[in-house]
Amino acid sequence: MSRGNGIAFSGDSFEHLGATGVDLADGTQNSSVTGSTVTDTAAGGISVGDVDDYFQNDPDLMDSGNTISGNAISHVGQDYTDAVGIWAGYTRELTVSHNDIGHTSYSGMSIGWGWGWASPCSMQAAQGTSCVIAQLRGGQPDHRQLCARRHERPARRRSDLHQRRPGRGRRRVYSVLAGNYVSVGNDTNNMLYQDEGSSYWDTYDNVTSYSDGGNWIGMWTPTINHITVGPADFTDNPNTDNNGTDISYTGPTVVSGNAWPAAAQSVMSGAGLAPTGVSGGVADNDSQLLSYAGTWSAHGTPGGDDRHSTTTTGASVTLPFTGGSIALVADKGPGQGNAQILIDGVSRGTVSGQANTQETGQTLFAADGLPAGAHTIQVADTGGGGLTVDSFQTPAQPYLTTVNRPPSSPRARPSRSPARSATRPVPG
Repeated sequence: MSRGNGIAFSGDSFEHLGATGVDLADGTQNSSVTGSTVTDTAAGGISVGDVDDYFQNDPDLMDSGNTISGNAISHVGQDYTDAVGIWAGYTRELTVSHNDIGHTSYSGMSIGWGWGWASPCSMQAAQGTSCVIAQLRGGQPDHRQLCARRHERPARRRSDLHQRRPGRGRRRVYSVLAGNYVSVGNDTNNMLYQDEGSSYWDTYDNVTSYSDGGNWIGMWTPTINHITVGPADFTDNPNTDNNGTDISYTGPTVVSGNAWPAAAQSVMSGAGLAPTGVSGGVADNDSQLLSYAGTWSAHGTPGGDDRHSTTTTGASVTLPFTGGSIALVADKGPGQGNAQILIDGVSRGTVSGQANTQETGQTLFAADGLPAGAHTIQVADTGGGGLTVDSFQTPAQPYLTTVNRPPSSPRARPSRSPARSATRPVPG
């Protein structure tokens, strides 16, 4: 969309595409993408704003007042692996809320990227960068990036939430990063990441889990400035990279054994898609619609064959859903045990994952003929071995034996030219 105003995408599906699913750019205002699904794209999921309009001084031509909310975004960046789930460049008054983003090749979200404002020379000098400010006609400073690094740092893969600067230049207005649940990062990434030049961000009430050795938050260089972190963040990994300037840092509450306190559980349940639950699709094991109780572990690679498992009797997983049928896709094998199924609090019996050979992506339970409307399914480990959850499907598709396909798996998609990338540049 170019120069749109008051345009709404709602309840739409964008899949098997050779570019980004939706792009709101070039002065688009007061528009939205809500309640939609973006999956299997060569480039990004949803993009907002531009990278090169820092000098735009006409508010009528700026990207502003847009909303990205309630969308399910997954398996994007299949060809152009620098793409992200939700990307924002220069844009004002942008709201990004209650999206479920997973299985991305790069960041989940990258907010505030563009070719424009450079950090003050004093901050650049502190990180070993020489700085030159050019002069435009009339003696006005040109703050485009004219800085040459003395030593390039290696490219680093970003993790789930990646920020640059809050909108158009170094406005002394705080942008907010709050109420996010960020889970299953790899062992080298930042889960939350204020990158070079980020300024005036207020970061609080976030939960990060299963970060496997990376940082729960990262601010790697002095040009990152005026960031407030905390209070009331929660993590299972206290590692922090804090080398910014004028950082107000309140450490997170560190949790072990999945024993998240009520305040953290409130953030986790309130993030992502609305609690009405999945309808007409697949809720993967790392979907924020699922509520886990007891001790669980995450396994596998996001975007590949990932699963949640437990060996704790009484541990459970609960999913709200809408529709007349539901199926549980799980592992079978020598180490799998028994589980009780409850729908709307009523037992549907016990199922067993026991098998002579290890089998993934198996339909362990399916129910149909349910009354129309909202329901809840709960699966609880009852002993005899482990319980390994892959996904839930509604409507139930008992014939489906594989849900999580690795990115290299064959899939139907239109032909595309490899000659040019249709995604916008992101840092790195």
